[in-house]
Amino acid sequence: MVNPREHVMAETDAAAETASGITRRDFLQRALAAGAALVGGACAMNTLDPQAQGGKRAALILTNGRITTLDAAKPSATAVAIMDGRFLAVGSDQDVMAYRGPNTRTISISIR
Repeated sequence: MVNPREHVMAETDAAAETASGITRRDFLQRALAAGAALVGGACAMNTLDPQAQGGKRAALILTNGRITTLDAAKPSATAVAIMDGRFLAVGSDQDVMAYRGPNTRTISISIR
């Protein structure tokens, strides 16, 4: 005799997988790991001096945010400067604006 409860549990487990075959749990774990890697890269920035970065200018600056850096010395920031998909600087709005150039796009990401 088939236990109806087992049948329902099997359907529920199958429904938990997405079309690509990855479960929600796997997706969330991978997303968390990717986010940690991005933030970890931001923490690796040890200078906010554009001259020390070879005078590089950011393609994108995000300001007015609440950014957790995972760096014990500077646990939070309000802005990031990004160029070619990499963080140039992480810090205060004022510090990061030093990376703004004539073609830099600046976006306020304030949470209301």
